[in-house]
Amino acid sequence: MQSRYPLPQSYLDFAEACGYGRALGPIHHVGTDERSSRLLGRAKRQGSAIEGGYFEHGADGTPELAAQLFPFAMSENGEYLAWDLQPELVNGTNRPEYPIYCICARMAGLRYGGKDLDELMRRLTSDEVKSAGYSPLPKTFQPLG
Repeated sequence: MQSRYPLPQSYLDFAEACGYGRALGPIHHVGTDERSSRLLGRAKRQGSAIEGGYFEHGADGTPELAAQLFPFAMSENGEYLAWDLQPELVNGTNRPEYPIYCICARMAGLRYGGKDLDELMRRLTSDEVKSAGYSPLPKTFQPLG
């Protein structure tokens, strides 16, 4: 990922401030250390599901979008957070940000999450998440060693 697609600034800022752990209750954040190799395994499994026709795209997705998503975190409920690897420059920085989508459990659809990690976290902890049928998540972080 880092050679072709640099990590987004919002992700690096979060990883530097918090490290590896469980964010917002059920979401496991994958830091930028040796655990980053887990990202590649998730991306491979997702690619196999897309090619095998197991992926349901839902209202926010298409086969083309699903093919360019790269998972970077998961929830205890089997949902993944994934970047759409079409970079956009944000706030005049030279580090791209990638739109974030939630891949539903058992790859049963996609939902748009936010333009970057900061917006996603804000949306998941506010009443905005109710439009997706969820309650706001707690503003917590638990380091995992």
